[in-house]
Order: sequence, then structure tokens, then C-alpha cells
Amino acid sequence: MRDEQSETFRAALRKEKGFEHLVQSLALADHVHFSILVCVSPLQADEAIKLLEQDISALREESVQFLRFAPQREGKKLDEPVTFGELVSQILEPLYNWNGTDSAESVFVVDASKAGREDQDAWKVFFQRMNEVRNVLMERLPGPLLLILPPLLDVEFCHHAPDFWSVRSAFVRLPNISAGVITMPLPVIDGKAGDRKPEPEFVYDKPDPEILYKQVEEARKNLNANPGDSSAARFFVILADRLGDYEIKWGNLDKALPIYQKSLNIMRRLTQTVPNRIEWRRDLAVSLIKVGDVHSARGDLEKALAVFQESLEVMRSLIQLDPDRTGWRRDLSVSLNKVGDVHSARGDLEKALAAFQESLEVMRSLIQLDPDRTEWRRDLVVSLIKIGDIYEARGDLEKALAAFQESLEVMRSLIQLDPDRTEWRRDLSVSLDRVGDVHKARGDLEKALAAFQESLEVRRSLIQLDPDRTEWRRDLSVSVEKVGNVHRARGDLEKALAAFQESLEVRRSLIQLDPDRTEWRRDLSVSLNKVGDVHSARGDLEKALAAFQESLDVMRSLIQLDPDRTEWRRDLSVSVEKVGDVHSARGDLEKALAAFQESLEVRHSLIQLDPDRTEWRRDLSVSLDRVGDVHSARGDLEKALAAFQESLEVRRSLIQLDPDRTEWRRDLSVSLNKVGDVHSARGDLEKALAAFQESLDVMRSLTQLDPDRTEWRRDLSVSLNKVGDVHSARGDLEKALAAFQESLDVMRSLTQLDPDRTEWRRDLTASLDRVGDVHSARGDLEKALAAFQESLEVRRSLIQLDPDRASFHYDIGISYAKLAQVSEAQNDIQDAIAFFQKALAEFSSLAENYPDVADWTRTANLCREELKRLEGQEV
Repeated sequence: MRDEQSETFRAALRKEKGFEHLVQSLALADHVHFSILVCVSPLQADEAIKLLEQDISALREESVQFLRFAPQREGKKLDEPVTFGELVSQILEPLYNWNGTDSAESVFVVDASKAGREDQDAWKVFFQRMNEVRNVLMERLPGPLLLILPPLLDVEFCHHAPDFWSVRSAFVRLPNISAGVITMPLPVIDGKAGDRKPEPEFVYDKPDPEILYKQVEEARKNLNANPGDSSAARFFVILADRLGDYEIKWGNLDKALPIYQKSLNIMRRLTQTVPNRIEWRRDLAVSLIKVGDVHSARGDLEKALAVFQESLEVMRSLIQLDPDRTGWRRDLSVSLNKVGDVHSARGDLEKALAAFQESLEVMRSLIQLDPDRTEWRRDLVVSLIKIGDIYEARGDLEKALAAFQESLEVMRSLIQLDPDRTEWRRDLSVSLDRVGDVHKARGDLEKALAAFQESLEVRRSLIQLDPDRTEWRRDLSVSVEKVGNVHRARGDLEKALAAFQESLEVRRSLIQLDPDRTEWRRDLSVSLNKVGDVHSARGDLEKALAAFQESLDVMRSLIQLDPDRTEWRRDLSVSVEKVGDVHSARGDLEKALAAFQESLEVRHSLIQLDPDRTEWRRDLSVSLDRVGDVHSARGDLEKALAAFQESLEVRRSLIQLDPDRTEWRRDLSVSLNKVGDVHSARGDLEKALAAFQESLDVMRSLTQLDPDRTEWRRDLSVSLNKVGDVHSARGDLEKALAAFQESLDVMRSLTQLDPDRTEWRRDLTASLDRVGDVHSARGDLEKALAAFQESLEVRRSLIQLDPDRASFHYDIGISYAKLAQVSEAQNDIQDAIAFFQKALAEFSSLAENYPDVADWTRTANLCREELKRLEGQEV
């Protein structure tokens, strides 16, 4: 029974991410290596050592021996404390004077797992002595050193051996893993069971904040009492960083920042006092990164960049001292990535790419030194993904795909080495997501779906291993959402809604576990927006509004927690905008304008904080477009034009910053179309044509860059239709037909690529309608009839796919109305009446079922008037 329970316990240990890291770290370690393992009980320590020995031997493909040094309690009473002298003679002296043979494949273990409170004083002094001789120990031992601590000595080691702590390669706290009921008999003294009380169990997966704050406060008092004591200073930094890490994990940035800042100030003072203590300079770089991470998360990119740059300078200075120190070179790569992240967030993609490229070169150079170092290969993947992200943002999807594919290949090779390494399987899913993102951006939805589905399967398999692992459950929600995005892009709203609903349910379940976890609440807002988008596309505006409103409520509650959190303020503007979209679709233009104005004000306030933040400037242009749309719908063309012109100016300014940024060039095309629409509505066809023609030129240039980019080809079709509309309005039917025919050819080519893409098939019918309109205007009724009939057949096929899709029924009504007009032109009044009756049936049904959509009610009324007119002619 005990063996069975032990195996269950080991299986649970293997699931721990920290334990996996320790196995890899020790397996790859040379003799200059020190790690710490905190175990909640001697039993856990025993099982951990057995499992470490087994797994490390398997990875090295040779037997690895764990040499365990622990105080002997034979002949001592149960409550008799161990002495400092015993610890030195039984542990430190053998290690200090080690001259054993055949120990190259050994791990040296200092085991304090059985220490009780009565032993603390001896261990404290022992840790001080270890700290004093740390360099000798690390040089003399032929293998890595592992220190096993109980929770009650964890902080004590930080305090009394801060320099030894700072050179650790790995630090792992194991949670209180349950493996059934594994009992350990109490020692027997004088024939009776001992009455020593067991130590309280500590669970470290969610530390008690009260304990952490108390420890930091005690360390602060100790530091104030001993301001010149570097050990006291280092002890405070260690505990403060631990507290800051806790606050970061639970989303409390305002609490984490002053804690990290205090640590940073201390590390600055220490390094200024003793500049030659290189381990302190490395710790200074770590403190800088922690402070920078908080500034970055709060959206204060200027401050983030400043501290990341300082961290980078520190690491460069260390590498100049010892260019062959691989740990420092790896740290340099991390600092470069941090700097690149800020440049990327600010929209400065050139500087971001330069930083990521240098980081990648560092990792490639390390891998050349040791191709089998799996940790470095995984870091290589991180750099590749960051570079791919930049290429994707620049619109260079070929280079993006190449980077993501290489990252995927590296992860597949790592998985082959250890298929059970859950951390790597999770990383594999990330690479798959990135590959899928590029395929989706290129319009290759089949490949995108395949990548996302594989990622989803990986994440479902991880959840099966540990259903309570919240990080994996969040990852699952992301994968399901990506699958839903593809279904939505293909027009399969049922599957899209099912996926988004599953993602939403996962996120609701996470929030039930911890309602205060701000990251999860933000994720909930995103899921609600996705669900609302599908309801909106299906014409169910009530459900859409309910989802968007809940999303908005979530974001308002987060903003109340931290009004200065720029990421949340930006998300708030998105939710407000979506609420406005529904009001606009319902014809409630007052409420729509109020929502769009609020979104615009939020984005203006963000721009004032950082005028150079290109992402926010682009968001501003989107808000201006929304405001302009409402003014246009209200007939206030002056205000509409002013809003669209301002949006256009913003987008031109962005392109001046980076003319090759394809996303911005596409945005410019959209703005030009909106400006053109207003000029057209005002009857100024010359200005309208000029705007549409410039938009068309932009889209032609983009499609020349990447002819296979289906999104751009679809946009090209839209621009051609706009140009054709102006030519038609001017009476130049030849040019109009040429433009509409080219648009039609584009849409035919796209539907041939993916016949199931409903969005494209719907666009195809719009092009057919325009071609038919020109033929009708030219008096070629046969060709007009053929175009309208083909459009109707396509729309009927779409209805068969989704009979409840309101927009499809509206399109069917349009087809019937156009056929009625041709019939009337052919003097076939009865057929014209019959077609208008069918059209009215569609429009009336929509108006009845969706009374909030003003356009559909208005269209039904117009159709009803046309029908009365024709019926009057028949009489």
C-alpha cells in the first residue's frame, strides 16, 4: 500500500512545473551549481530525492548518485536540538574537505528537511558559516549542490546566507501535495510513541500575504537598526521581491511597485558601496526588470524603457568582465527582449526588431556552445516568436511565418526528447497558435484551423493531467477562442458561438475560484465581446447588447480599482465602442453617439499621456470613424466629414513614421473611402472619385506586395466598387462596368480558393448586383437578369447553410426587389408584383422579429410603397 501511495505521490510531483525545472537544471549542471528545494515534510523530501535521482539519471543516460548529508539523531532525545558543532562536523567539514573519488556523477545534498523549531538556532549559525565558505564549496565539490529546507528555515537561509542565496541556479518550493494518506509513525521512545508535535504544514502555491508582509516588516526593522549591514539589506531585498511577486501574481500593480522600488533602491546603494561585488550587480539588473515590468503593465512605457535600458547596460558591463559567462549572456538576452517589448508596444518596430534580433543572436551563440542545452533552445523559441510578432505587425507574413515555423520545429524537437514535459507541451501550443495566426491573416483558414485545433488538443491533454491548473485552463480558453475566430471568419456563426461560449464558461469558472484576479476579469470582458460580436452578426441585437454591456461593466469595475491602468482604459474604450455599435444598428443614434464620444474621450486622454504611442493613435482614428459614421447617418455631413478628415490625418501621420507598415496603409484606404462616401453623399463626385481612386491605389500596392493576402484582395474589391459607384453616378457606365467587373473577378477568385467562406460569397453577390445594375441602366435587361439571378442563387445557398441568419434574409429580399425592377422594365407587371411580394415578406418578417433595427423597418416600408404603386398600375 505504501509503495502504491508513493508512486501516486511521485506522479503528483512530476506535474509540478518547478520540480520539472529543477530536474532539468540539475541534469545539465556542472560542479559550479547551487539549487534550493523547499519541502513541506521529510517524507516529501525523501520522495523528491528518489524521483530526482531517477529522472536525472534517465536524462543523463548514466547513473547519478545523490550524496545526502544530514545531522544524525541517533542517541538523541526526540526534543533535543541539534548543535552547530554537529552540523559542522557531519555536513560542512565533509563537504569542505571533500576528496572522494568517483563522485563526478554525483549531486551533493545538504538535507535540513527534518529540522524542528528547536533546531533553528543551530541552523542559522550554520547558514552563516556556509555563506562564508561558499566559494570554496562551489570550487571543490565536483558536482552540483542541492540544499533541502523545510518552510521554517526558508526565510532563515535568505537572511543568514544572502550571498549564497544570490548565486542559486534554481529555487523551488513544492506545494503540500496530497497522495492519499501516507502516514509516518512517530519515533518510539522507551516503548511509547513519541509525543513531538508535527510541524505545521505550509502551502506555497498561494502564500499568506499577512505572513509575507510581516516578514518584510521585520526585515525592514532589522535593516533600519543595522543600516550598514549588507546581509540585512540583501535579506530585505529577497523578502521584498517575494512579496512583490505575490502582488504581481494577483494583479496588484500599485502594491507591487513601491515594494520593488524599495528593493531597487537598496540594490543601487549596495552596488555603489561595493562596486566589485558582481553578484550584486546582477541582482541589480533583476530588480530593474521587476520595476520595469510593473511600469510596462501599467502602460507607463517611458519609465519602463528607462529601467530596462539600465538593466541592459548593467548586463553589458558584466559580460565585458567575463564574456564567457553563459548565465550572464542569457540574462543579456532577457534584458534585450524587455527593451524590445517596450519599443514594440510604442509602435517603434524597427528598434524592437533590432533588440529582438540581438537577443536571438545571443541565444544562437549559446546553443552553438552546447546544442543539447534544452533550456537555451527553449529561450531561442521565445526570441523567434518575438521576432515573428514584429514581422507580423509590419505585414511581412512570409518572414513572420518562417520565424514561427522555426520556433515550432524547435519545440517539436524538445517534445521528442521528453514527451511528458508539460512546460514544453504548453510552449508547443503557443508556437502553434502563432503559426495559425499568420495563416489566418493570409486568409488560409484551413491551415489556420488545423494549427489552432492541434494547439487546442495539446491544451486539452494538459488539462486532463491536472484539471485544477488554472494557468492551463486559461490557455484552453485562448485556444477555444482562436478556433472560434476562424469559424467566424468562415461565416459559420453557430460553431463560432459554441467556441466563444465554451471560452466564456472557462473564464467564468476561473473567476469563481478567485473573483479578485484582475487578469481573469479582463479575459472575461474579452470573451463577452466575442459572444456579443456573433449575436450582432446574427442580428440578435438584444443578446449582443447584453454581452457588450456586461463586458463594459467588468471594465468599469477594473478601472475603479486602478484608474491609471492604461491597458484597462484602452479596453474600456473598446467595450464602450461595441455598445455604441449595437445602438447604431438599432437606429438609436443618440445613444450610439454618446458611446462613441465616450470612447473617443478615453482615447484622447491616453494620447495626452503618451502622444507617441502609435497603437493609441490608431485607436483614436477608429473612434473618429465611429463618430463620423453616426453624423453621416444623421445627415450631418459637415460633422461627418470633419471626423473622417481628422481620422485621415492621424493615419497619414502614422504612415509618415513607417511607410512600410502595411496595417496602417490598409487603414489609410479605409479612411479615404469614408471621406469619399461623404463627398459622394454631398454630390461632390470629383472629390469622391479622387478619394476612392487613392484608396484603390493603396490597395493595389498592397496586393502587389503579397498577391496571396486574401484580406487585401477583398479590400481591393471594395475600393473597385466605390470607384464604380462614382462612375455610375456620373453616367459613365463603361468605366463603372469595368470597375464592377474587376471587383467581381476578384471575388470569384476568392470564392474559388474557399467556397465555404460565407463572407466572400456574400461579397460576391454584392458585386453581381452592381454589375446587374449597370446592365439594367444600359438597357441590357437580359444581362441584368442573369446577374441578379446568379446573385439570388448564391444567397439561397447561404440561407440553406444558416436559415436563421437575419442578414441573409435581408439579402434575399434585395435580390427579389432587383428582379422586380427588371420585370417592371420588361413590362411584366405581374412578375414584378410577385417579386416585390416575396421581398416584402422577407423585409416584414425582419422588421417584426427585429424591431430595433431601424434600417430593416425602413426598407420594409419602402418595399410596401413600391408594391402599392405597381398594384395601382395593374388595376
